[in-house]
Amino acid sequence: MPAFIAHDTRTLVCTRICSLTACFAFGVAVMHHTPLIATESAMQMIEDAGQAGMKGDYKKAYDLYSQALKRRPNDAAIYALRGKILVVTNEPDRAIKDFSHAIRLDSENLANYYNRALVYAGVNRYDEAIGDLTIILSSTPEDHESRTHRARCWLKLNKYDAALQDTEVVLDKHPDYGPALSLNAETHFELKNYKFAQEQLTHYLNVIPERDKKNRSITHFLLAMCHERLNEPELALAEYLKSAELDPQSNGLGNAAATLKTLGRYDEAIELFSRLIKANPKNTKAYIGRGSCYSAKGESENALKDINISLQLEPDSAEAWANRAHHFRLVKNKEEAMTASIKSIQLNPKSSQAYRTLALIILEMPEEGDGGPAKALDHALKACEYSDWEDSSALDTLAAAYVANGDYVNAHKWLQESMKHNPPAIQTSPGALQHQKEIAEKAAAASTHK
Repeated sequence: MPAFIAHDTRTLVCTRICSLTACFAFGVAVMHHTPLIATESAMQMIEDAGQAGMKGDYKKAYDLYSQALKRRPNDAAIYALRGKILVVTNEPDRAIKDFSHAIRLDSENLANYYNRALVYAGVNRYDEAIGDLTIILSSTPEDHESRTHRARCWLKLNKYDAALQDTEVVLDKHPDYGPALSLNAETHFELKNYKFAQEQLTHYLNVIPERDKKNRSITHFLLAMCHERLNEPELALAEYLKSAELDPQSNGLGNAAATLKTLGRYDEAIELFSRLIKANPKNTKAYIGRGSCYSAKGESENALKDINISLQLEPDSAEAWANRAHHFRLVKNKEEAMTASIKSIQLNPKSSQAYRTLALIILEMPEEGDGGPAKALDHALKACEYSDWEDSSALDTLAAAYVANGDYVNAHKWLQESMKHNPPAIQTSPGALQHQKEIAEKAAAASTHK
């Protein structure tokens, strides 16, 4: 799987369900209408505050709402309107207090629960957001927007069954409702139901307007991630490139470059990484990616140059140190490779690449006192665990470690698993097939001997 960007799909697509800033108008709530104040002077303040807010003068809007509250201290609507201003000025804690005041003064108005739920979700207080959205749904169960918001909160809490239940209720009545389609797909993705996720995302593409390039880009990106998990790198590459074309600010181009690297198409990957560096000379991940391509091509000078730049930009990047370790292993500099691997693990105790490098150092450059095959196996197991047992390189290293320990049965098992995660061209290459055959024969002999 490409290692350019680590994605949490649940974060990636959160922009589909309207951002907090967009969700709040300055005079009315998005979904649930809030009655305005009856007193004429207060009404004038409200109107002036609304105009100020629309012009971006949030301080003036806030001050006017505060003045109105001095005249009408028990008016829930004013608290709600001021709360919306606090959302736009990125003051979520104060916004929550204002919406809570509004709820205490007018507990029947669902707008205040809805608005507070959005803010709770925006600051990762998902349980409280679910509580407010549940109150809304108990009164208006047909409210598909609130139900979809609640589903996203369930997903953030890894409560997949609840997320699926909410999205399926929405899709039963609104089969083309984009946010629910997307969220349903994301949930199935997290459950590793990649084929079904693909179907939902493809359906979603059919209902997203052509002009909505942002959401179309995100959907192509998610489709690419599904193809990756299904070991379809060429299809993933095509989707990443579509994502980048629709939205140059997306991570599509970076992940396309990483996919090309996985496919061994290093020159093409270097070209894309170079484009990213030209667009942003401080793009650490692009230097890491390009450097690893140069290492694979044996261009040590270029590789080390990019590795050093990445560490200058981010000296505490565990990924950059792991990449440095990988490079020095390839050029047989054991001391530098060991030092960089240990540094990577200090920065990130779950650095899969660093543990894999440590295992390979022992296997390829053994020395007395380095722990031998048993220690290599320990490192390889950690590399697999920290990559969720899905990284072909880590699995291949694990197979090699079992070979070094004379355990051909497990070696054969994990070599087969590694092949499943490799591109088809690698799986069917003569070298790979011959290696599998040799290990399989040794595994069979070991089983017979037992």
